[in-house]
Amino acid sequence: MEGRFTLLFEDPYWIGYFERYDESGCQVARFVFGAEPGNAELLQFSHDGFTQLKFVPTAASPISSTASVGYKRRQRQLRQEAVTPRGTYAQRLFQAGLEAAQAERASARRQHKRAARAEQYQLKREKKKKQR
Repeated sequence: MEGRFTLLFEDPYWIGYFERYDESGCQVARFVFGAEPGNAELLQFSHDGFTQLKFVPTAASPISSTASVGYKRRQRQLRQEAVTPRGTYAQRLFQAGLEAAQAERASARRQHKRAARAEQYQLKREKKKKQR
């Protein structure tokens, strides 16, 4: 298993992004430190707080081979990257995971509302039948 840790300042907090790679793909977790963490705090977190992280499963691993890339291909890649949204890979993956979870919750909420409306409709019909 391979991992990567990125510490960024996103006004007003310091946020750590943890990426974990294995044969199944990449997983990302985020932890908000608040004030700028010192070396001692980071070391303490790596020993104790790492188990608290909730990793979000994401797409396949972005680890590429170490083969050299031609300069024209590299220019094309840089042009494409200029169009892509800003932020680290972990931030984009974490955001995608949040959006997927949000869509899932919205779908469940819609189904719950439909079921509640159907139940209300049935109760209304039964009440009308009893009145006749």
